[in-house]
Amino acid sequence: MALLLIDPDYDLLLDLGAPAGVLESLHEQWLRLAHDPEREEFAARVAARLLPVLSDSLDWDLKPPTSAQISYAVSIARKLNLEIPAKVLQRRSDMGMFLDENADLILGTKRTRRGLRSSKRA
Repeated sequence: MALLLIDPDYDLLLDLGAPAGVLESLHEQWLRLAHDPEREEFAARVAARLLPVLSDSLDWDLKPPTSAQISYAVSIARKLNLEIPAKVLQRRSDMGMFLDENADLILGTKRTRRGLRSSKRA
């Protein structure tokens, strides 16, 4: 027996290769909840544990940005009065490009301000 993760929209089919004992227990759990509103709660519990593992299995550039990257991006966006594009919040590679492009603007602004201050003093 196979435990499959399927998304037909993306033509995704992963066989999770679960051992028979786990599949049998999962099947029994699912049957217990057949006519119970707790079935949705069970599915939500499974998703809450499975989704982080799936995300962690991706290549580094496809993973979501780290909390430090997001904090830095928010700080930059506030200083530059920018909106952070949605795709930047989805992938580390896009976040990295956003940070590289916009951190230079802040550093350039700081350099300009320092240059102005020093020229006023001279």
